[in-house]
Amino acid sequence: MAWTPLQVGRLRCRIRIEGESLASNGQGGHSKVWTPLAEIWSEKIPMRGDEVLRDNVLRSTSTARFVIRYRDDVTTKHRLVEKVSGKIWNIRAIDDPYGRSDRNELTCESGVST
Repeated sequence: MAWTPLQVGRLRCRIRIEGESLASNGQGGHSKVWTPLAEIWSEKIPMRGDEVLRDNVLRSTSTARFVIRYRDDVTTKHRLVEKVSGKIWNIRAIDDPYGRSDRNELTCESGVST
């Protein structure tokens, strides 16, 4: 596959990258909260939809690829939130397909727990 420059005009989907952290619950314990890391533009490429049976409940899942400008601070422990719809995407894989540090391709899944 030949390298092609990142086409920034295709980055039309506004997303927020969030990281998991612990916050005090005021009673000596902690609760999991998601804190914003960045709000950026991306290209969303839908890949597939599916249905999964978990706990005797049929749930729909979606898989999509989000292409963003290169960042070295995003990991699979982060998640994406689409700004318009509020849809939450769990990051399953991160790839720099050409090894040129110009983009990240994030393979994400929505509709299932982490």
